[in-house]
Amino acid sequence: METTRQRVEAYLVSKGFKRKGDSWDGVCPWRHGADNDSFRVTFNDDEHGAWIDRTHSESGSLYEFCQRVGIALPDKSPTNDTKRGYTGLEDYARAHWAPLEAFVAGGWQECKINGRPAISFRTKNGLRYRHIDGKKPHFINEKGYTSCWYGIDRAITVASEMQSPIVLTNGEASVVVGQYWGVPALAVTSGSEKKLADHLLAELKVKWAGKRIIIALDCDDTGRKAAQDLAAQLTENEFVVSVVDLMLSDKGDLCDFCGLYERGAFAELQRRATFKVQTKADAMLLGLQAMQPELAKLERLLAAGDRKSPTAIEQLEKLYARIGNVLRGMPSNVRITGDQMADMLAIQYSTTDAGGLEAGLRLLDERRKGFSAGIHIVLGATGMGKSTFMQSIAGHLIKTGHRVLIMPTEMDALQWAIGVCAYLLGVTTDVIVDKRLNPEQQSRYGDVLALVQSNTVFVTSNRVTIAGLQQHIDDTRQTGALDAVIIDSMSNLMGQYGDNFAMQGHHAYGELIGLRNATKLPFFVTHQIDGRKKSAESNNIKLPNLYDASGSSGVENAADTLLGIYYHHYYVQKGFSKPDEEFPEGVAHIVMLKVRGRAAREDSLIPTKLIRGQGFYNLR
Repeated sequence: METTRQRVEAYLVSKGFKRKGDSWDGVCPWRHGADNDSFRVTFNDDEHGAWIDRTHSESGSLYEFCQRVGIALPDKSPTNDTKRGYTGLEDYARAHWAPLEAFVAGGWQECKINGRPAISFRTKNGLRYRHIDGKKPHFINEKGYTSCWYGIDRAITVASEMQSPIVLTNGEASVVVGQYWGVPALAVTSGSEKKLADHLLAELKVKWAGKRIIIALDCDDTGRKAAQDLAAQLTENEFVVSVVDLMLSDKGDLCDFCGLYERGAFAELQRRATFKVQTKADAMLLGLQAMQPELAKLERLLAAGDRKSPTAIEQLEKLYARIGNVLRGMPSNVRITGDQMADMLAIQYSTTDAGGLEAGLRLLDERRKGFSAGIHIVLGATGMGKSTFMQSIAGHLIKTGHRVLIMPTEMDALQWAIGVCAYLLGVTTDVIVDKRLNPEQQSRYGDVLALVQSNTVFVTSNRVTIAGLQQHIDDTRQTGALDAVIIDSMSNLMGQYGDNFAMQGHHAYGELIGLRNATKLPFFVTHQIDGRKKSAESNNIKLPNLYDASGSSGVENAADTLLGIYYHHYYVQKGFSKPDEEFPEGVAHIVMLKVRGRAAREDSLIPTKLIRGQGFYNLR
């Protein structure tokens, strides 16, 4: 049978990569315009390895590489036998696909028990031992030991922060390895492939208000049967459960799965999970139950301090918005019948090319065929003109009779509105700020102000979250129609979702997806590319691509349309690039990176006329 390594190596050969031992060097296969050999794929064995893009400081597992470039993965990935002898804790950790430090941090250490070499680790109810001489029994406990949860508190903390499911697995090693790779894993000690004892079930009910649980047990008959039994038990007790097939060979477990997917393991588990909520009422109830820990925390905060404090107000705004979302029936994992889906498809077919808003740029509108309800993200590094692009879209929309809600986060509302007026008047912003309008422009300025007055609403609070926009949208709709929402920029809102960059994108864009589903509006959003990395690229043409954005997985997954803005002359002025006749001064290019449901086109570069400080216009 052909191995993953053989398939990947054949692909690398076709792309001109050069072999150096177990590594292959070449040009990044998914970055348009890359022109150096700073991309490397390294193999550890037939199924394990990694890729690294040294230019952009990005990396991932061999399996993630396959998914990115479309190489088929095995139906059942082979695994190693871990029921063997080990030379010590480091050998044991290596065999389970985590570094020694992960186990040491969990309190695992080498010892001897009954004259046999072993590894000890502490649990809530006492010490357990894992013999490493290859002889049975592999595990023993202290006298009088009773089963307990292992890793439950950390798993629930992580899952609550990410608003994700927890992952029920078997074996303490799987918990250590899973949590090391970012999986909120937990297990029952001393026999987890059976239904939960009453005291364990009661503890889980008290601690896990989020309700969603992924079950990922060993890939053998025992594990498969236990998974179904656990799923039935947990479902009966009002948990929402998905049994995930790890698609590994016999006895493969979560450790092996993490070894294949590394930091992408949890995302892959969630991709495979299917949660079935039977009714809208069930979904609403689960959503409200998930908020119980935050409500309790907020209650303590309010009891201890000033109810007018910014922290308390901000948390109240977030919870208010989330409760509103739940009561509107926003949970996405609700079962849709075949009849309902047929109706939805019929409506989609009849409205696909109707009703979309135009951006006012002829070539873009022709290729996009209108911007309908969805998330339309514009990527760009500093200096590319993202805000000017959005101000141009806003100007065109209000000029054509559409009402727009605008949330600027990089400048105040007055500055942003001046940019819209500059686009409509055909002057640069400094002409308005310095009061240098000529008589003809002054006469038209009143008409422009009337458009802004009747067709825009600005949200200016720096404490508003993505979910909190729902209230502003509802209030705006009370006073008339609302046709679009503009957020400039999303990057400045993501810091409200913790310090982890990847999780910021996951949470922020997750809330934006919910808002899109609830409001059925088009959202035009800007997102910052890391300008320092982009400037440092060795290639002369530094076109944006799918993976340039900070928190890029959240960005790409959320986007119904993903556009990049590239103004080459900016890099020329800064000395980072040389002039290029295909990218002249005054011409900015819109790069169509993604349109959901449509194949990419080779002619995805759209030239536009850019007047800095004024707007984007048709080139001819």
